[in-house]
Amino acid sequence: MAGTKAESSRGRVAELDALRGLAALAVALFHLTSYIHVKVPGTPPAPLNFAYGYFGVQLFFAISGFVILMTLQGTARAADFVRGRFLRLFPLYWIAMAITATVVAAIGPTGLAVARTAVAPNILMIQFFFNIESIDGSYWSLCVELAFYAWMLAFWRLRLLDRIESVAIVWLAFNALWALGIDLPRPLEVLLIRDQLPWFALGIAAYRVRAGQRQWFEQLPLVAVAFATVVLVDEAVTTAVFVALAAAMAAVAAGRMDRLAVAPLLWLGAISYPLYLVHQYIGYSVIGRMEALGMPAGVATLAALVAAIALAAVLHHRIELPLGRVRRGLARPRAGANVVTLTASTQKAA
Repeated sequence: MAGTKAESSRGRVAELDALRGLAALAVALFHLTSYIHVKVPGTPPAPLNFAYGYFGVQLFFAISGFVILMTLQGTARAADFVRGRFLRLFPLYWIAMAITATVVAAIGPTGLAVARTAVAPNILMIQFFFNIESIDGSYWSLCVELAFYAWMLAFWRLRLLDRIESVAIVWLAFNALWALGIDLPRPLEVLLIRDQLPWFALGIAAYRVRAGQRQWFEQLPLVAVAFATVVLVDEAVTTAVFVALAAAMAAVAAGRMDRLAVAPLLWLGAISYPLYLVHQYIGYSVIGRMEALGMPAGVATLAALVAAIALAAVLHHRIELPLGRVRRGLARPRAGANVVTLTASTQKAA
């Protein structure tokens, strides 16, 4: 299954890049058209509404489940994984955070700036664990990613990746206790990835099939338990999205999503991380300034999206690509690992 036509001669899975591009665009459109009224009350409505674009974050989590399992199966040392994840996430995050704070302070709507006491937790990327406001509202999912990385590294150290389906089923079942009204302290709740684990599980299941390590019928128990936890704790629309993303990840595993690997989506996938980091509060600031100048809501929204994409492209080329070369130069792949090699932008994207 690893040798599908969607892959290049080096075994790359380009359609995951395309899916990341779609996810980033969906989240950006959601924040700039629907969610802006939550953060900036009184903003004139945009001509279009992308109310369900926030499910792009769940797609990010599914892709991360795929990519992190792939990465760990090719990892020689824990230090290599930690260093790679650090270089992937933190330097660009710090730069984007500084730019966002500067723009918000200069032209942003009142109410978006955070207290000084929130800065240190934001720098450490732990604010969501303690319910502290983020310098940009999108940053909450990065804390979830950190928790997922920590768990997967622990499973790698315990040599449990070959039984990751069984481990994930137990993990999901434990998290489902919240459906019965059992509460835990906020840091532990975030660490256990209570709400997001079913989406990571989809990526884990898909990677194992794509790598030829499992058949789909062997993954059905994991997918079924993940689906059951979503049914128990979420609304009907979330359940429907889970089914749709499960189908999409199954198509990726079977190599049947290659038609998505077109240049515009691959480019969006390449800049998806910086776009995710800079689109929301900077976008709100651009919209506020444009509307103050008398621009229609639709023009202001389009200007914010274009500005975010342009800034993301600059950060990608000036910061992200050089850091990617450093990461790959420091990596020590495990000899003989049975993994699928992803495109460069997807390797960055977990």
